[in-house]
Amino acid sequence: MKLYLLSFLLLLSQNAFSFSEYTLLSAKERQWLQANKDNIRFGPNPTWRPTDYVDFDGVHQGIVSDYIKLFEKRLGVSFTYQYFDDWSGLLRGLQNREVDFVGAIQKTTRRDDFLNFSDSYLEIPIVIIVRNDYPRVISHDNMKGMKLAGVSDYASVEYIKNRYPEARVIEYKDDLTALVQTSMGNTDGTIIDLLTASHLVEEYGITNLALGLTLNYKWEIRFAISQEMPELEAIINKLLNSINEEQRAAIYHKWVNIDNLKSENFFERNYERLIYLSAFILMVFIIVLLYSYVLKRQVRNRTLALKKSNEQYSYVTKATFDAIWDLDLVASTLTWGEGFYTLFGYDVNHTSTSHAFWRKYIHPDDKERVSKSLWMAISGEDSTWKESYRYLKINGEYAYVQDKAVIIRDESGKAIRMIGAIQDVTERRKYIRAIENQNTQLREIAHIQSHVVRAPLARIMGLINLVKTQDLDPQQSELLEYIKTSAHDLDQVVRGIVRQTERIEEDIEIKF
Repeated sequence: MKLYLLSFLLLLSQNAFSFSEYTLLSAKERQWLQANKDNIRFGPNPTWRPTDYVDFDGVHQGIVSDYIKLFEKRLGVSFTYQYFDDWSGLLRGLQNREVDFVGAIQKTTRRDDFLNFSDSYLEIPIVIIVRNDYPRVISHDNMKGMKLAGVSDYASVEYIKNRYPEARVIEYKDDLTALVQTSMGNTDGTIIDLLTASHLVEEYGITNLALGLTLNYKWEIRFAISQEMPELEAIINKLLNSINEEQRAAIYHKWVNIDNLKSENFFERNYERLIYLSAFILMVFIIVLLYSYVLKRQVRNRTLALKKSNEQYSYVTKATFDAIWDLDLVASTLTWGEGFYTLFGYDVNHTSTSHAFWRKYIHPDDKERVSKSLWMAISGEDSTWKESYRYLKINGEYAYVQDKAVIIRDESGKAIRMIGAIQDVTERRKYIRAIENQNTQLREIAHIQSHVVRAPLARIMGLINLVKTQDLDPQQSELLEYIKTSAHDLDQVVRGIVRQTERIEEDIEIKF
């Protein structure tokens, strides 16, 4: 009896977690989830590292990605991902009901009009980052006249505009672009959260920035859900509450370098390293001076060659009707030639350089196949890539295209660049279809006519053979022989026409 009881308790303990997950939702919520599990659309922020972003391969990454994976596992569902080029596009998608919920957003009065918000699960201070040689110490009282960079449609930008109207805010599409503007001296500072600033400075090695001011404002990160889905809001809040502090800390530390945030001025940790780096740079500079004459000549020659090459490339992109493209796999940037506008209508001067932009407009039925083909070409050893697919034009129509590219690799064989051209073959396909239809009609006509003509011929030849059995004089026999020969020749002509039409598919090779 004791053995049975022990076995029962062990079985109960092993299934405690799954049982608690089953009872997490109410019966009504489970019923709603079952009815909508295949139609819940999630929108990741494309660029907010390390909290919520999409990498070069189109994979959702960051703190939010781990929460989403945990939600999917506990609910037994897979959300549908909706991708956007930037934060402003994602925010418009929420307003226009193109996406049902997001995982990292600040609650504001304006957003309350169309969104429901979960409980806050992460707090991040908002700071002003300046150059480390900025000439004055900034405070909450002396921001007048400062030119500050920020991300469009961020709540922190709206806070600065309302709290410090005397400061001038210049908006950019993402945090990295805003931070680089400050590093280059084009702006006095950047409005950014401490987590993102630390991550970007560490990842891109931006060493001339410092923490200028911590604002009396912070991100209170939440999930936001369409007001038309109150059931989803309740489910997400229950899921958040079911994640304990230990699990939250594990997710946080996976993506955040704590040592990078211990000091308020997290750039001070590089002080000693920068001293050695400065000495090394000085030594290199002295060596470079010894060879300046030779190097100047080489630089001048290479510059002229590069300028000529760039001019030739520009002329090629203008002369051809193909959409020339240049994908830098190291910098993750995609550059389009003017043919992209000619073929598809998208303005190359205002087109996103993100690889995700190109992928976004591939026909849904072709997207997975083309992406897999491209990935295999890049990760393999091929020197060329070729694929056919349908691409959405700005007028809403799909063009049939053929995409060809060469893959440039470094000494280790790693793909670092791709240069290619997209050709619109829509009209060619129409001609091919027309030719195929004509060939089909021709075969049908030949088949029908062969039966129509050869049937009387067969009867005539049969009658001739029958008449020849009668007693005929030589002249009549000769006349019948002429008729039989002519009928036979006509029958051979009809047979030849039929054979010719049957060889059309073999003789004509149609390529797409």
